[in-house]
Parts: sequence; C-alpha cells; structure tokens
Amino acid sequence: MSCIATCSAAASLRHGSANMSLLVALGTSAAFGYSLVAMGLAAAGRGEGGGVYFETSALIITFVLLGKWLEVRSDAVAGTQ
Repeated sequence: MSCIATCSAAASLRHGSANMSLLVALGTSAAFGYSLVAMGLAAAGRGEGGGVYFETSALIITFVLLGKWLEVRSDAVAGTQ
C-alpha cells in the first residue's frame, strides 16, 4: 500500500481522530488480508477458494491517489496553495 494513504492514516490515529485515509487504509488492508488468507487456505486444501479481492484493493488505492493528484493539479492551475 502506498505511504500516502497509510502515513496519513497513522497520523490521524496518533491525533485521536479518524479521516477518510484511515477508512481507505483499513478497507484495503482488510480486503488484501482476507485475500491472502483465502488463497492460503485454498492452497492448503482447507478452503473452497473463496473470492479474492487483490484487484479491488489495488483499484481503490489507485482511484484515491488519482483523485489526490487531480486535486493538487487543479489547485496548481488555479494558483491556490
């Protein structure tokens, strides 16, 4: 996971508040962790090979980073800081 999402999430936890970055970090980490467990259980023959969500986790992070990039770019074009 990118440091942009996790660093902001860690900073919000240190300050005792939750923000959108924390929700994104928790959701994508949960999806990735679940997928690892499901894949491991399926490889060990103990699971039915339930759905994995690696691509969902990656796409959510990609869309969030794209949104942040577009926001910074539009601020730069508008001349605001």
